[in-house]
Amino acid sequence: MQDYRDGLFVLRFRDLSVEPGQTIVRHRRVIATHDQCWWGWWARRQESFSREVVSTLVFPRLIALYDTDQGLVYSVDCLEARAFVSEVLSPKPDWTPAYYNNRRLRAWFRFAEISDATQESLLGRTCLYTASPTVEVNWMVETLDDLRKCETTMWILSARED
Repeated sequence: MQDYRDGLFVLRFRDLSVEPGQTIVRHRRVIATHDQCWWGWWARRQESFSREVVSTLVFPRLIALYDTDQGLVYSVDCLEARAFVSEVLSPKPDWTPAYYNNRRLRAWFRFAEISDATQESLLGRTCLYTASPTVEVNWMVETLDDLRKCETTMWILSARED
């Protein structure tokens, strides 16, 4: 199993169940109230995120969120990740935006802060891992469109080569 300790973990999302921009607003509201929130991974049918991959990640860590509809990137203080064999409800519904509480998902992430970031934080990195078995790895992210075209919702990108 590859060690992803130094990689940048990235989750893709879109506002499907709420108005544009509201996913981040609602998660930030929960953080303002509870100092943390749970974010669920809305995986595509063919995607998987194994417990073995989670075990190589050290928490807390910074991860990135990529809103493909708005082309926005966020930096997140992630405290924990939990992956499951089958879909489960949020580990703590009070720390989860209400629209998520009836969703059974295969992974949940506990966030302490969501900050605005720039697209440059994702560019110039190599894709080391993706949740989709049909997407190749070991390619360079040159534009956000490179990620969007993958049709996957999770990546681990290399550490920045500065």
